[in-house]
Amino acid sequence: NFGESSFSVLNTGSGTDFAPSVFAGPHALMFAVTPDGTRAYIEDETAPGAISIFNFSTKSIERTIVLDPGCILPPQVTKSVVLAPKFGTGQLTAFAVCSRRVAGRTTRELYMIDAEPTSPTFNSVTRIPTGAPRPSLQTASLAVTADGHYAFIVDLESGLPNNLIVLDLSTGLPTLIPTASLGISLSQPSLELSP
Repeated sequence: NFGESSFSVLNTGSGTDFAPSVFAGPHALMFAVTPDGTRAYIEDETAPGAISIFNFSTKSIERTIVLDPGCILPPQVTKSVVLAPKFGTGQLTAFAVCSRRVAGRTTRELYMIDAEPTSPTFNSVTRIPTGAPRPSLQTASLAVTADGHYAFIVDLESGLPNNLIVLDLSTGLPTLIPTASLGISLSQPSLELSP
């Protein structure tokens, strides 16, 4: 509920709210639900960029994680928070892309939040630079492979052609592919991966 800064859970049988709406940050926009259905990771696109975690058992926000004090989550993107296993461990991880200003220039980074409740590092955050040469304060879409090995980020560049960033999550090394070479002409394509 972007205009209301809230998160609602709907009963699909009756079409009504399952519980009262819960405040989820000033500009709650996109979310991803864990495979077991116990939590939702909700993006708040205002600065500082944050992810709020909704617990379906308690019907409340159990924690809000500020990714970085200067972080701005991309506004009005098609997919900005994704759940996938962490490469090499299989541990459930929430992935989010964030832009921030550092020393007068914008940087784009991928943030990984440990989403495995039994993990000793549950809700801890790791930041990985994406290698975007001149990122703007927004990005178009994020996708992560089913094994957590690669992240794909459509990057909107300031005054430059857009890029598809393929980030190897085992090494942190990015590969930039101009979107024009892929025949993509839209400014905000949505990414979907299939096996």
